[in-house]
Order: sequence, then C-alpha cells, then structure tokens
Amino acid sequence: METKDVLREFIVTHLMTDYHGSVEDHQSLLEAGIIDSLGIMKLVVFLEEKFNIEVSDEELIPANFETINNIKDLLERKGALKKS
Repeated sequence: METKDVLREFIVTHLMTDYHGSVEDHQSLLEAGIIDSLGIMKLVVFLEEKFNIEVSDEELIPANFETINNIKDLLERKGALKKS
C-alpha cells in the first residue's frame, strides 16, 4: 500500500466523523472540516508510531497537516520515506 493510501485509510477510519465523501491528495483537510486540532494530535500519534518518527513542537503547524500531500512531504523531510 502506498503512503498516501495508508494516510487516507487512517483519516477515513479514525478522523472522519462528520464528513462524508472522498478525500483527495490535495484537498484541505482543515477547510473541509475533516480534521481539527484534536484530529491533528491523533494523526501525529499515528505518524510517530507507524513511521517511527518524532514530530517536534515546531512542526506542529497546520500547514504540515493541511493535505495528504503535505503530510507525505513531512514524512519525507523526516526521513521516513524515500522522495518520489
């Protein structure tokens, strides 16, 4: 399974409570109301456990979690993935 699919599966399964629809790679998760600040924290815990990384306080900014593409970019910067 590709990284974006892993991220999408987690978001759909664990974070989408009030949003019903598909989640595109470039779609704003925050503007669509798919995730909020609590959702970001749940996502961070998932990322740290799944990809064996540590997200610093400085990286806890909305831009890093705005889209699936941005989350994947964060993982690449953290060295959790090879750049594609």
